[in-house]
Amino acid sequence: MGGRIAFINSAYSLIKTYDFDGIDLAWQFPPNKPKKIKGTFGSLWSGFKKTIGITGNPIDEKAEEHKEEFTSLVLFFDVPAIINNLDYVELPSFDFQTPARNPKEADYSAPLYELNERIKESNVNSQVLYWLAQHAPASKLLVGIPAFGRTWKLEEDNTQTGVPPILGVEEPGSEGIQTKTAGLLSYPEICAKLPNPSNNNLKGENAPLRKVGDPTKRFGTYAYRLPDSDGNFGMWVSYEDPDTAGNKAGYVRAKGLGGISIHDLSLDDFRGTCSGDKYPILRAAKYRL
Repeated sequence: MGGRIAFINSAYSLIKTYDFDGIDLAWQFPPNKPKKIKGTFGSLWSGFKKTIGITGNPIDEKAEEHKEEFTSLVLFFDVPAIINNLDYVELPSFDFQTPARNPKEADYSAPLYELNERIKESNVNSQVLYWLAQHAPASKLLVGIPAFGRTWKLEEDNTQTGVPPILGVEEPGSEGIQTKTAGLLSYPEICAKLPNPSNNNLKGENAPLRKVGDPTKRFGTYAYRLPDSDGNFGMWVSYEDPDTAGNKAGYVRAKGLGGISIHDLSLDDFRGTCSGDKYPILRAAKYRL
């Protein structure tokens, strides 16, 4: 009790000191028993609303409910009890499939709708429908859109066409110059690897990727490069581009949801190196809202 009050007061002081608009709390599921935490979590939000919300500062929750943790969402969140104390709920509706958790299978990392023979909760639409079914107002739900892609290294004997799911993978893809994280590339890092006059004739790790779009507007974009004759430099990446970001924003508008969040702006093409337009993912999403 005392620790919770101290935390709330500390957050309130920070907001007032720096004139912030509100607070965004990313709730990570604790190791404690769900029944105990579920009620405590509701008390935390109630305390925040009384202390912070009364001043007009928005309270935003980043609900870490995707991936294999969907069951934990049901156990830890009492949605009807907490929703009135929140201004927004930010759904990080991406990273359903990552090379860290799924090193042996590459697949769409942030599909809009359910794919056949996949975990039914591992898509944007399923997450949104769950919160709506728990009586969360549509106007409070924000759909997270990634400005990055997840990459896998294709095995040396992989001769598949690139259509996911890809079982011939062995580890996360190589790190990028900007992100410096294996299995993660920003949108401009991916864009630079797509066919262009400067890389069309290159070989090895600099050879261009083949992009495969999504005419159905349901699953997402991916690109790949098969291993060379020596079994090296194979790569498969699922990523967000302006078209898919726009499709998700259109979905948000059609559903009457509260809006979107971009994860994050530093991974969008803020220099405009890809098409000449700065922040193309953000722009495409905003245009469709």
